[in-house]
Amino acid sequence: MYNFIAYIALFIIAVLSIMALLLLPLLFFANYILSGIAYYKLAKARNISAPGLAWVPIVNLYLIGKISDDIKSSYQKKSNNRILLLVFIILAAVLSGIFSNIMMNINIYLNSLGIFFFMFAAIFAFAMTAVIIYFLVLFFGAIYTIYKEYNPKNAVMYLVLSILLSFIGIKFIVPIFMLTFINNKIPASKQDQDPTNINSNQNNIS
Repeated sequence: MYNFIAYIALFIIAVLSIMALLLLPLLFFANYILSGIAYYKLAKARNISAPGLAWVPIVNLYLIGKISDDIKSSYQKKSNNRILLLVFIILAAVLSGIFSNIMMNINIYLNSLGIFFFMFAAIFAFAMTAVIIYFLVLFFGAIYTIYKEYNPKNAVMYLVLSILLSFIGIKFIVPIFMLTFINNKIPASKQDQDPTNINSNQNNIS
């Protein structure tokens, strides 16, 4: 009886594992296509140079940062998200790769460093985590800037849903939100603003 239950449990685990392996590429592909379309259309709508970067993984973060910077510049605010996003995603990838290598060769490092290995690993893990968290703050901050520019009433709700769903693998929710409102508002950089209008618009974005 127990063997039968164990076999059933193993079968269910195997089926779920196969489904996950099949689902992950589909989620990645859906995110790539939808992000490419949304980022490209948004860049074109705001006359951002090189909108084709929307289709280049990792580099498209530069484009998102540039769009965010463009929105903030419309309200006479300076930011450099385009550079920071690109730098910190590369730094996070490099640190994650090094940490993975350390964990895979833990015996070698233990023999070389002894007890100091644990101190080194803890410091390295802390630095890597800090970099990843800062990148996520930058990314979702840029996304929120876009949400608030095009759909201020729902910006907070969109941001919360984007964060929650992204952490469970549904990252394409961000471009889906963008595609729903991208044509609903004239970009601020295209509006003819007088000084009083600029002042009122500055209250719409942080």
